[in-house]
Amino acid sequence: MAEQKERREISEAELAKHNTEEDCWIALHDLVLELPKDFLEEHPGGGDVITCLAGKDVTTDYEDIAHSDTAREWTSKYIIGYKEGADEAAKTKLVPKSSEVGGGAGGGVGPLVPAVLVLVLAIIASSSSRSEIRGKAFANSAKKTLSVCGVGSCACGRDFAGQSAGAQQQQQQQEQ
Repeated sequence: MAEQKERREISEAELAKHNTEEDCWIALHDLVLELPKDFLEEHPGGGDVITCLAGKDVTTDYEDIAHSDTAREWTSKYIIGYKEGADEAAKTKLVPKSSEVGGGAGGGVGPLVPAVLVLVLAIIASSSSRSEIRGKAFANSAKKTLSVCGVGSCACGRDFAGQSAGAQQQQQQQEQ
């Protein structure tokens, strides 16, 4: 396994080259991991959630999921190196436990994600219902304009079906 290899410094450019299911590297807390196919197949979330991020730093995504300490130990077995410019500790450290990254049972801002999602959805719903109200108000005022002037057009010279006033007159003449 990768734990038997001596760690080496790995550049962002080199990391980015390993971005497929067959050759999957990720960076996590300044550590670079080489994840074999069997790891991807055994991953509880499925291999696709990892391979879509292959060749990149996944620290934020990893912590947002709130991985258990058991998962962190399992992940540490695949460390092959450390990111270029990482501090000296990266040469020997493991993937940090959840308590070391700001959460006893989980990770980072994980619990805030659902709350923020609810807030965003509420804002979207509110603005779309306001748009519907504005759209209905415009349609009602357009109907009033039709009844006042008696012509199916507005100030822009188009009727409400999208025809220009000239095209509408030609169509009326052809129908007669």
